[in-house]
Amino acid sequence: FNILKDINIIFGITGAFSAFPTIIPKIKELRTLGANIYPIMSYYAYNLNTRFLDKDKYIKQIEDVSENTIIHNMSDVELFFKKVKSDVMIIAPTTGNTLAKLANSISDTTVTFATKQHLKNKKPLVLSINAIDGLSSNACNIGTLLNRKHIFIVPFRQTNPITKPYSISSDNELLVKTTILSLENEQLEPLLI
Repeated sequence: FNILKDINIIFGITGAFSAFPTIIPKIKELRTLGANIYPIMSYYAYNLNTRFLDKDKYIKQIEDVSENTIIHNMSDVELFFKKVKSDVMIIAPTTGNTLAKLANSISDTTVTFATKQHLKNKKPLVLSINAIDGLSSNACNIGTLLNRKHIFIVPFRQTNPITKPYSISSDNELLVKTTILSLENEQLEPLLI
């Protein structure tokens, strides 16, 4: 299938490192469907140092699978938009911090700045949420974003209702389907799974 042939997808990656292993197969799947993938990482995600993750391994995998170098500084984001016309942007994972910035039009990271540049052309933005405060302090930001044009959310569920009652995560198995439907201006339902 080449249902995404020649579709330019910006793939924004923010700091929820636990989601990195789940997004690489999705980038690969989008490439298999014919899309051009341009990865952009926030400063925190790109410079993350943790004993739980071999960051350099994942950066190399993302670049290999997407066949593009990761953009990770603001000036390169600006140059990118002068050269490439984006058709859809995905942010996976979308952290609580990123949700708050998007809801309040703050564009002080590479990913949020790219989002602002992308949305000014009225193209779809797909959010794959991974937020520990999604059903508490960030619930209002999700509500705000649901009411904005051109924003689509990958269906999500509570991570663990007993031990983490406020934490939510999108089901990345639905990321590609959500992206395809977003190009038709349609939200994948049900949103809450």
